[in-house]
Amino acid sequence: MLRLLIAEEVTGRDAATRRLRRHSANFPTGKTLGSWRAEDSTIPEPTQNSLITLEWIGRAENLVIAGPGVISGFRL
Repeated sequence: MLRLLIAEEVTGRDAATRRLRRHSANFPTGKTLGSWRAEDSTIPEPTQNSLITLEWIGRAENLVIAGPGVISGFRL
């Protein structure tokens, strides 16, 4: 039982830390990839698909976003 309680405490603290960091960084909240409208974007469709599927993470590639409002505020 103690192991379960500690695991729940760790999970809760991790979630609180993520919320605090997101708030401190002034990231917009409530946006997810599910709300992304590909047809409204100027990013080429293959690039969007790569970003959405997160396939670039497995290849250990970096992501750099520059410019006004390219992709912002996605919940990680």
